[in-house]
Amino acid sequence: MAATENIFAGLAGWKDFERLCADLLEAEGHRIEAEPFVDRCGTDLTTAQEYQSHNGDSIRLTWHVQCKHYASSGKPLGRKEAEEILYQYQARRNAGDGLLIVVDTDYSEEAKKVIDTFLAHHPDARIEIWNQRRLRARVERHPHILARYRLDVHEREYLSIFTDLRRQQEVSALVVSDQSVFAHHLTSLLRSLAFDVTFLPFWNYQHPTRFLLMLGGLRRQFDLVVVFLGDSFGFAMPDLLVDTIRRQHDGGASVLFFPFVAWSMRRGAYSAFEPVVPVRLVDPSAGESLSPRQVAGEFRRGDFRWLLAFDAFAEDQYVELDPREGTAPFVHGITSR
Repeated sequence: MAATENIFAGLAGWKDFERLCADLLEAEGHRIEAEPFVDRCGTDLTTAQEYQSHNGDSIRLTWHVQCKHYASSGKPLGRKEAEEILYQYQARRNAGDGLLIVVDTDYSEEAKKVIDTFLAHHPDARIEIWNQRRLRARVERHPHILARYRLDVHEREYLSIFTDLRRQQEVSALVVSDQSVFAHHLTSLLRSLAFDVTFLPFWNYQHPTRFLLMLGGLRRQFDLVVVFLGDSFGFAMPDLLVDTIRRQHDGGASVLFFPFVAWSMRRGAYSAFEPVVPVRLVDPSAGESLSPRQVAGEFRRGDFRWLLAFDAFAEDQYVELDPREGTAPFVHGITSR
């Protein structure tokens, strides 16, 4: 199956899609207050989320959910549909209620303009849109939902380097990541190999209250820490998280840094990682050069630019650094699309 194929096209119909959305939201921490089979005059689902701060204060948020199953036809959410959804939302919402639009294709530019205009005139409104990309990334966190709805998601070839891993003993892993499809493929793969995975995504570690609530679970010692910043690499991790990763390393955890960390360090971030990150970023445009020697290992040889089809940055090559040039054993060249 091609990476761009819509995995939701095989669903039996809109009822199945509504049920899938309900199951997904429940798995993501929502409480379902109105089921999909109930006619609520314009709202497919009603859910509630509760947030609790470290000082004991709690916030309850009600979401009016609209589920649009267009995968079979491929059409996007249009202007007219957006206007109808906003009308129903405005007519029924209470102060603080949110609107979540889930569409398994995409939304048109006209629909986005309608929603932006609505928000400009109603600054107290909360509106989120999950298009196919965001929906797929969330669904792929939950293998039981993929299995329940027979969603055909093939493991991507670029993860095949991990398939030789075998469970020798219990392995606990902390994955600090963006919420890209790649990150969720990696997390799912580790879980399929019986790793005990704690997933800390960008939106949780960047939100101070959510991060503090999760911090208690990060105090235990992990065997492996994966730091994959992905499309969030331009936003610095909080100092407390950087200190946590460094303490994990000092406590004996192996740490897998993806090259985005080197990019951030090149720009002066994460000085605490300098003693433990084994690479530095070389910028040929700045006149820097080195004499490369290929590193052993089949997956570490050759041209890596094919990875640009999946992410905006990829290694050009892995090379071994001459010991006379510094202490870091490897250097990555990185290309931007």
